[in-house]
Amino acid sequence: MAEAQQMTEEELIQIIKRDMPGWDLAKDFRLNHRFKGEGNFIVLVQKGSQRKTAVISGGWVVGA
Repeated sequence: MAEAQQMTEEELIQIIKRDMPGWDLAKDFRLNHRFKGEGNFIVLVQKGSQRKTAVISGGWVVGA
């Protein structure tokens, strides 16, 4: 079984800036590795006072 992909906070920030212009990784984000599948992450993003959950898979934001 392959190891789950690890992603640094800096990598997450770059992916969010690229795929979701104007949004940033929330200051109080928690990385959720429990999402099914390897290389998938659920993180909290914010734009001003707006907040939403983003799903990152394979280095791309695939849902928010």
